[in-house]
Amino acid sequence: MYFNRLLLVLLCFTLWSCSNDDDNTTTDNNILIGKWLRSDYDNTYEHSIHFEDNDFGYTADKHTTAEGIVSTAISFDWSVSNNKITLVFDSHTIISNYSFTENGNLIINDLSTLEFIKQ
Repeated sequence: MYFNRLLLVLLCFTLWSCSNDDDNTTTDNNILIGKWLRSDYDNTYEHSIHFEDNDFGYTADKHTTAEGIVSTAISFDWSVSNNKITLVFDSHTIISNYSFTENGNLIINDLSTLEFIKQ
């Protein structure tokens, strides 16, 4: 009986002493991974931002006309810390707060006034 109580007490102390090893940056990064389409898209124009899991990303514009489709892409490196996202382009850097709407759309304040919809 004494052994069972001792074992129970040791088990409780072991569980209480465990620390939280969660890495919030990784969690934040994982939720951003993928293609996000800006909410003003239509049949003739799309602007999207793509976050890859290796801290690489790119923005893409696609224009559709009667003559055909014209696309452009601009690459960037990115990182997240404390609800701020850093996008490092060749010619400039954007550091901005980011958040999600109730329906899961992405808002990057200093990148666009429009929401991005995950695809």
